Amino acid sequence: MCPPTSPSSKGSKTEQQPSDLTYSEARTLIRNRQKSTFKKKNNGYNPHEDALHQLTRHEQTIVFRLWTGHCGLNSHLKRIGIRQSALCHCGEADQTPDHFLQTRQLHCSERKHVWPTGTSLHTKLWGSTQDLEMTAHFVNIRGQRI
Repeated sequence: MCPPTSPSSKGSKTEQQPSDLTYSEARTLIRNRQKSTFKKKNNGYNPHEDALHQLTRHEQTIVFRLWTGHCGLNSHLKRIGIRQSALCHCGEADQTPDHFLQTRQLHCSERKHVWPTGTSLHTKLWGSTQDLEMTAHFVNIRGQRI
């Protein structure tokens, strides 16, 4: 709650000036101003042109879960108390998105099929639309529930 001397409490007690704008027009003007300010602050970035927004909903879900680590991999399941261990079934390391996408030996042939030249984890998770589609495809061919 605002203290009684704050500008917002003073403004709430003053009479509003009449306006020729309808609510819908005012809302549109405010929204357009906010979009313009956002673009200026973020070098013209448009979230709707982001690589993630070009993916299907299923692909977006896979990539987002890998970004956050909130997924069906053992590292997350242990953290929330569902698994006793974060260790991968292969026994090499904890089953994290990094291990799953980059280093797990059991995925070597599929990884080479999807990424023949080798690709960094950053590119797999933050790259172009095509990079993200390849990541989602890799998860799907592995049959891993993310």
